[in-house]
Amino acid sequence: MRLRAILGRMGTTGLICLALGPAALPTFSHAGGVSDQIMQPGLYSAAPGGEVLRYRVERSLAPAPGAGWPGAGHGIALPEALQGAALVLERAEATPDRLRLTLAPDATAPGRVLSELPQAAPNPVLLFWLENIVRAASVQTGGSPFYLRNRIREALVAAEISPDAAGISHLELTPFAALGAEERARLGAFAGLRLQLRWHQASPGRILELKADTSGDGEAAPGGYHEHLILQPEE
Repeated sequence: MRLRAILGRMGTTGLICLALGPAALPTFSHAGGVSDQIMQPGLYSAAPGGEVLRYRVERSLAPAPGAGWPGAGHGIALPEALQGAALVLERAEATPDRLRLTLAPDATAPGRVLSELPQAAPNPVLLFWLENIVRAASVQTGGSPFYLRNRIREALVAAEISPDAAGISHLELTPFAALGAEERARLGAFAGLRLQLRWHQASPGRILELKADTSGDGEAAPGGYHEHLILQPEE
């Protein structure tokens, strides 16, 4: 399955479409790869109206240095810090052919609409998470979002899924680990970025956990980012 076709169906629907950028990932060389599972289009086509998925979101960022972030003022907003926020994917009764992604500061507050996508789009939650990582890295390091997305693409292409005995698939990416010393120095704490995902093989649309963490601190590794999405049980 080619992600070029997937992204082509998405059009230009706000920040979600920015998550992987306009270029395509190469074809995955083995069946059951990332694109065949958690990124396949139409994962929620059969979902009933109303709430489809709900995630608890925790996000923290390093404090800005006195001189400001290198990428500040370049037209990309740094994601806001969140504690116990609710990210909800839903299908509106009035527009059953579309999916809506909303974010609320907590589970009881009304959510603001982040984007609306056709039901055939890839996983909006996954794309939202990836885009936040790219935005944070771009603002804090001054790096090009296109460059950062390309490195994440390459890591996804090379990734191996490790299912356990319970049928849970585990995916871990360190997209900047192979960069040279000069490039890693420019990325600061993001040079040690680690991305982790878990999902049940039988339900790839219900990603159980998405976690992004940077490592390092101090002057040698300025910046830092943590974002953790945990799927909430159905009520």
